[in-house]
Amino acid sequence: MKKSDFQLIGIIGTVLGVLFLAGGVFATVYFETTWIFVEYPYAKYAPSLLIAGIILLVVGVAFLWRASQEAFPKPSPSQPLQSS
Repeated sequence: MKKSDFQLIGIIGTVLGVLFLAGGVFATVYFETTWIFVEYPYAKYAPSLLIAGIILLVVGVAFLWRASQEAFPKPSPSQPLQSS
């Protein structure tokens, strides 16, 4: 894969990871009040959103790190090392 491919996947993964994490936090803390009761209508979606957000964020950061490694290739030595 080229550097641009790693960078594109990294950016998409990072952005989606942040959005899913924000959605998971919102689903956790959001509540509606009725006359006496407090309901958490989106609480059942919160764990899956948080897990998906963490996984996408880690994948995105890993791909961005890989893209940065592709930008600076390792120099090959002009003369191989010789042991004495």
